[in-house]
Amino acid sequence: MFRMPRCPRLLLLFLILTCGALYYFTLKDDNLRYQGTSNSHQHRVPPPNVGGNSEEASPARQRPTSLATFQQRKKRLEAACTERRNEAANNNNSKLPAFPYHTMWTGSLAFCPLPKTGTTTWKRILYYMDQGLKGRLLDTAYGDIHTKTMYMQNKRIRVYSDFKQNHEKYEIGALIRYTFEHEKDANPSHTHSLLLADCLRRSCVFLLSRYTPGKKYKSIVFVREPYARLFAAYVDKLFTPRRSNWRKYGTPVVSFTRTVAPGNAPNSLCAHDVTFQEFVRYFIAVETGVADYQRDEHFVPLSHQCGFCHETYDLIGRQESFADDTLGMLAVLNAQGLLHYSDFEQNYEKYEMDALIRYTFEHELDSVHHCMSKEQALRHLWKALQIRGTIAAEEFFPLSTADCEQVDADSFLQIAENSYNKSIANPSRHFNRLESMHEGFSTVHAEDRLRLRKIFEDDFKFFDYDPNNPYVFPKDDEFKLAYYRYFDVYDTFLFQSGVPN
Repeated sequence: MFRMPRCPRLLLLFLILTCGALYYFTLKDDNLRYQGTSNSHQHRVPPPNVGGNSEEASPARQRPTSLATFQQRKKRLEAACTERRNEAANNNNSKLPAFPYHTMWTGSLAFCPLPKTGTTTWKRILYYMDQGLKGRLLDTAYGDIHTKTMYMQNKRIRVYSDFKQNHEKYEIGALIRYTFEHEKDANPSHTHSLLLADCLRRSCVFLLSRYTPGKKYKSIVFVREPYARLFAAYVDKLFTPRRSNWRKYGTPVVSFTRTVAPGNAPNSLCAHDVTFQEFVRYFIAVETGVADYQRDEHFVPLSHQCGFCHETYDLIGRQESFADDTLGMLAVLNAQGLLHYSDFEQNYEKYEMDALIRYTFEHELDSVHHCMSKEQALRHLWKALQIRGTIAAEEFFPLSTADCEQVDADSFLQIAENSYNKSIANPSRHFNRLESMHEGFSTVHAEDRLRLRKIFEDDFKFFDYDPNNPYVFPKDDEFKLAYYRYFDVYDTFLFQSGVPN
């Protein structure tokens, strides 16, 4: 009988033990990533059909969306609108006033900008086209693109005026009557002047194109998974350090959700610490008419804007497949060279990170110091970059309190770029958005999540999104959180758990 020599057997035993140890510590490290209240393991793979598909956390597929796909989306929207018209009962928000929207116009292209769906990028694209600019699109200094493109919205007023002069048989009164005959929720008590103002706000450019003989154009719009859009709006408007946003969006939330004692008055004035749970409660109250606060385009459901059942949209893009859809649209518009996949994969992320950091240092840090320290503001900024997936969760905030007081925009940007460069090879960062959204919704009561599902009912039907998104409605309502907490600004939970070295 063959007997293995002693030394080779010892070597084999050593190799087996070494491989076993490596497997154990690899598995342990993977499990540490997802320690939650139940200490159960959750893989970093999104459940099936998140947001109608799994694109929310996926890198670009490197394949521009085809015209056939756009046509399918258009047909789905038309079918959903037909079904809605045939329903005997109105939706749950029928008593709310119609929400005004506007359209951007350049040449024969109309764009309805829905906030938090990639609108900023498309405003740059339209401005680039309208101005006839040269060179790379991302190399252009746009400044405040929202202000710069206001004139493109005003164009419809000039077109409206031209229409009145050149097509007298379609007088202003006829256009007003047409608009409001096709708007079920119009207020008949408006005066003639208010009707005209509403018509202008409601994008009469679309009506003009119907009436003008031979007029042809392409209309485009981007949409987004409703829960993810609401969460992104919270992060942008209330979590990211911006004093003006806290005043505009945070103050009414605090007024509605909190009983403010005299000693807490500074918090109510700053409104810098609004939680996602509070924001959702406020949003539900406003959208159901319980609270009499002004609705805002960043939060109002998609289906309440852009006149989806009154206007025809040729190209409907989805934020979850933004790169593919944008390049597909540009191909349809014969503008293929404006952007490339490389712009979305790295250049665009760095472009957005640079813009956010510089804006915060130049416009916000001095104004927010009445509400929070510079360190706290920078920690909020860092977390916001991680939530976006720009910086991996494993890249912890690198500055001490003393460092925060001394750092300037260039230095902080260099630190962020170093962390970004280390994050590029880390595929886990693509799931930061989903992880953070899951964490955010874990704080929202089940009853409120059901109310949200009802509010977004038309959004789900119009654009083929899953109303039971598993990151909002997990199995058995059991939220399994990663060890890293995106809204734990000082990483208290992280260090108490002893996870970092």
